[in-house]
Amino acid sequence: MALKGLENVPEWLSRFQRAFDAGKRQAGQCVEVAKAIHEGLSRLGQRSEFYRVTLVGEHRKILGFDEIVNGVLVKSHQVATNGLHVAVRLQGRIIDAYTGLAGLPEEEYLRRLVPYPGMKILVEVVDSL
Repeated sequence: MALKGLENVPEWLSRFQRAFDAGKRQAGQCVEVAKAIHEGLSRLGQRSEFYRVTLVGEHRKILGFDEIVNGVLVKSHQVATNGLHVAVRLQGRIIDAYTGLAGLPEEEYLRRLVPYPGMKILVEVVDSL
């Protein structure tokens, strides 16, 4: 999805591309990433929704995401330290910097989220952030 060498690339398209950069796969980047993905998909004629994951409970508000390749756990990423993670839902698939543009089916995405022990996951679909 490289746009290098092209002049006059719309800024929204550049933001959309950068949303999937490896550098965006860290806690604290999710709101910016979700907004860029949502805007890009909207401009491409898709109707996506924001997918907000909140941790509820009295313990540490740390959320992980398991990266699995060919059925093998490759890495567990720390996606939130404040109990909040935001992604985008499109046609039953969840898209963020960790899943890439292909996304994951919602059920699979939820299975890969790892809350701090004792914390519960609350999922909401919202219109804006």
